[in-house]
Amino acid sequence: MAVKNTAQVIIGGKIITLGGYESEEYFQQVASYMNKKIGELETVPGYGRQPMETKHMLLSLNITDDYFKAKKQVETYELDLQQKDQEMYDLKHELISLRMQIEEAQKNEQEALDEKNLLEGKVKELEKELSKVELSGLKIPYVTNVTAQYVTDISETKNLLARQISSSVLWQQSVEKMIQEGVDTFVEIGPGKTLAGFMKKIAPEMKTYNIQNVEDLEQISDLIHSRK
Repeated sequence: MAVKNTAQVIIGGKIITLGGYESEEYFQQVASYMNKKIGELETVPGYGRQPMETKHMLLSLNITDDYFKAKKQVETYELDLQQKDQEMYDLKHELISLRMQIEEAQKNEQEALDEKNLLEGKVKELEKELSKVELSGLKIPYVTNVTAQYVTDISETKNLLARQISSSVLWQQSVEKMIQEGVDTFVEIGPGKTLAGFMKKIAPEMKTYNIQNVEDLEQISDLIHSRK
């Protein structure tokens, strides 16, 4: 149970006994504050001629003014503290988000490394199989989607086929290369019209055909021959 304390202090030149649950040091601080306010008022011209009731009123008004100023300052500090708490929360949230992004990036990096190792193994397997194959010389140059360049030497083909497993497919660049070299007709062979659709986006002015069966082959063959 809290014990009440008492202390004798001097306020305005008079000895006064203060009591309460606060410490004696606190009572002395109150007395010091009161003496300071009285001293400030005594410097105001005409204050000494005022009746005691007026002096008490002026002292009360000064103390009240200090109270509301201090209260406003406390509210300002509390608002600043709330803003800092929010900033700290946002910072923690950003750190957590960043940590998750780093973990995701590390996971993706490991997956990419595993895929790279897998593809390198497949490249070696294909190189081994291609070494058993004998290719005849090229009669017609072709564009490889590994480099988007024309190939005229058959000795490059095996290496390009192996690289195709792990290299980016430069299909659009390959088409653009052929157009630069004067090609104006493209024929897609196989089910579906995916590549023909791509051609319409890349170069809609080009003639594009699709062969899905023997009938398509005969029709397009006749059409191409009729243009010569």
